[in-house]
Amino acid sequence: MYRELAKKADVNNVLKQLFSHLETEADYQILFEQVHQARTAFMDYQLEMVQRVRASELQHLPIFMIKDKSSSSGGTFLRWRSMHHTGTGETVWQPLLTDSHVPESLRNQLVAVEKDRILVNMQISIFNYILRQLSECASKIEKVENAL
Repeated sequence: MYRELAKKADVNNVLKQLFSHLETEADYQILFEQVHQARTAFMDYQLEMVQRVRASELQHLPIFMIKDKSSSSGGTFLRWRSMHHTGTGETVWQPLLTDSHVPESLRNQLVAVEKDRILVNMQISIFNYILRQLSECASKIEKVENAL
């Protein structure tokens, strides 16, 4: 799954460009667009994850996964919510892992999905950081170019 996603998002090319020589404001803007497109592909994957969780055996648990609203960076993050209280994250899923009434297969599925959620949220966070840096650097390059 991740290989296909990385290929679709062209992550290898984006990273190669990120670690190559960028000289002009246009270079930074082009890379910004490429990173933005990659982040969009990963955010589309988040929606697929939510749909897969809702269609899986995990739907029988008293928790559900949501794709949270966009943050100030424009990125979205996956969150666990409980049907019984307002807690989020570990406070929601941790009790299910120690509940002997929850079948082991469901607990294993929950752990696997939580690992994927952590990974994709980290990746979105990294894209957000790179986008912010590219934007700031493009602005600095523009100032330098205009100083001549």
